[in-house]
Amino acid sequence: MDILEVIKSRRSIRAFDERIPSKEIIEECIEAATWAPNPTNQQPWEFIVARGESLNKISETIIKTFPQRMKEIDPYRGIPAACEKRKNETFEKLFSAAKEAGIDTKELFKKNLTFYGAPVAVLFITYRMEHNLYRHCTAAALQNFLLAAHAKGLGTCWLSSVAACQEEIKELLKLSEEKEILDGVALGYPVKGSPLNDCPRTRLKAEEVITWLGF
Repeated sequence: MDILEVIKSRRSIRAFDERIPSKEIIEECIEAATWAPNPTNQQPWEFIVARGESLNKISETIIKTFPQRMKEIDPYRGIPAACEKRKNETFEKLFSAAKEAGIDTKELFKKNLTFYGAPVAVLFITYRMEHNLYRHCTAAALQNFLLAAHAKGLGTCWLSSVAACQEEIKELLKLSEEKEILDGVALGYPVKGSPLNDCPRTRLKAEEVITWLGF
């Protein structure tokens, strides 16, 4: 696909079938991730790919930890009014899609904590630093991964619940203190025709978010 087509047609997938992507195709997607721009080619990232019992243990850790973490840090508190409006509109569409799929909101929330039932999860790891450079470039690597996966017919969903529970996940995976989990991604093959995967989405027009200087 043309790169712009890949970018615009990529979407978050929340219903996966049972097929497991091969190690070869996952590795190809991760290789694409490693070509993300990064400061002075330091490449400060690594990737953990989990499935089966390893994935179940990560999900169990998130289920135990996430509710309390949300009480401590509410990511929606104080967001700008325009962003709040778009968030609420998105939740309305998502809840409507879940209802159409026969899933109540409580079950949908739990699915969010278990990688939406995807057969594979990928964790994006960097080094804990005072500056944000490593987070920025690892996020760019994550975006490359999402696009490569989509181009190969896979579905993904970027899950912030992983970063929220990272200290507990680091302990589970025996990651050193110097490491930081940027976030996690659910990976698998999309269920075709699922309302959760066809949830309507929009973007602001470019002209609404551009300030031209010197043109």
